[in-house]
Amino acid sequence: STAELECKAREECKHTFTVRNEKRSASTFKVESDLPNISGEARITIPANSSRQYELKFKPIAGGELKGSVSFVMQDGSYVWHAVHLKVKPPAHVAELTIQAELRKAAQVEIPIMN
Repeated sequence: STAELECKAREECKHTFTVRNEKRSASTFKVESDLPNISGEARITIPANSSRQYELKFKPIAGGELKGSVSFVMQDGSYVWHAVHLKVKPPAHVAELTIQAELRKAAQVEIPIMN
């Protein structure tokens, strides 16, 4: 399945995945992803023949489109895989600068940048 998400850059958005364990015993799944700036539990344990909800948080830093995946992998190598498509709106601007200069004269402005 594909999770289609719309987010705003620099703001957190969440998605809940349903993870099903079809084994006859409880299983622990390791969570893996190729998407940047995500957070969530590293593992999820699910009782036999059951499903659980898993919440993953995304916090993209720039606008644009991101495609990737989230996998829930068991110790025996079997897995549940979800495609993720993030449509990220650009962040709001922080400040606006007005610079004036005489015609054909240079103007200089210092812009502080913090990370």
